[in-house]
Amino acid sequence: MNNLRAWAAVLAATALVVTACGTSDESAAPVDQPCEVAAGSAEAKLLHGLLGTDQVETTYFETTPDLVERLREDLREQVPGKPTSTADACRFKPKDGTGSSSARLEFFWLPKDDTGRRLPAPSSRYDVNGVEAEANDITSALRVSCVLPAAEAKPSSQVYLRADLTNTVLMGTKVSEETKKQQVSFAYLLAREVTEALGCKGDPLKKDPVVRTERAGS
Repeated sequence: MNNLRAWAAVLAATALVVTACGTSDESAAPVDQPCEVAAGSAEAKLLHGLLGTDQVETTYFETTPDLVERLREDLREQVPGKPTSTADACRFKPKDGTGSSSARLEFFWLPKDDTGRRLPAPSSRYDVNGVEAEANDITSALRVSCVLPAAEAKPSSQVYLRADLTNTVLMGTKVSEETKKQQVSFAYLLAREVTEALGCKGDPLKKDPVVRTERAGS
């Protein structure tokens, strides 16, 4: 099953659109892609700041409906007490950059009593409108309570939807606390589209992000 999923993801990534953010490229991503960043939006400003450029190539690994179906399937097949495998959503890369540095977003389900998936130290923890978040120099992670309707209500109430944004463009740089908060905000805004498409009860990411520092990770 995992091999089939991996192969399907490769095919999907090959078929989906790669666009340049901040250009007049007419082949802009359709609205059913995750991580769509509209020109001039709050997401675009955060992305350009985090990557250090407004010329960005975006790779979409799955359409939003396919990503949502993958996450629902993963929830149905989850081994009790274990996190599910990660589902890649998209990748942002400086258009004229060299190497493989990029910002990549992925999702998975995490049991609410799982304390072993914290980010490596040194990390900081945050509250974003009641959503738990943490960040170190390159990765930001959100734990979203996403209770789904109908038959999926019970299993989804026992897990968090975890959204991880890993930005290797920042690797080797001195990352400020403000930059960490900006990356947390960006991850929150990107995850919003997915939680809306999933139909999480109460629309947990509806409000614009307000990031408050909680305490340092150990």
